[in-house]
Amino acid sequence: MSIFTRRLGALALSGLFAATAMACDKKDPAPAAPAEGAAEAAAPTTAALAPMVEGYDKVRAALADDDLAAAKTAATAYKAIVTTEDADAPGIAAGLDAIVAAPEIEAARDGFSTLSEGYIKFLVAHPELKTGLIAYRCPMARGFKKWVQTEKKMMNPYMGKAMLECGGDTDLAP
Repeated sequence: MSIFTRRLGALALSGLFAATAMACDKKDPAPAAPAEGAAEAAAPTTAALAPMVEGYDKVRAALADDDLAAAKTAATAYKAIVTTEDADAPGIAAGLDAIVAAPEIEAARDGFSTLSEGYIKFLVAHPELKTGLIAYRCPMARGFKKWVQTEKKMMNPYMGKAMLECGGDTDLAP
């Protein structure tokens, strides 16, 4: 190898080191935005999922108050915020549909049973949302017997005003 070739190689190598050093001194550019249609979407935040908790509780409160019209209104509003990802626990969308279509309060309560089962599965998948929630169980309810609420005073959506405090607290699991 000639001196010229060695010096040329050394110059190229020193240029490479200099370029690398300059690149390291620069601040990292902002991360590139994910490509449209990226396979993995970012996980939803607690704040983004909070309306799921609020929507469910409004339906529950209306049924506990024996108010079919308010339950249907709350279920319709809840349906508007439920996405496919939110409804991955079977029962959420089906339960809401049943409540909206219910001709009388007992049918709405049957739909709420389906909704509650899916909702509790949803909460198990998103444990960060369980904070402040209390699970109750009504031994007299048809179907799935559990529900969740934010208030400590039990208000049974399956029995309504006739037996508002029927049941007891239970674990927050399906």
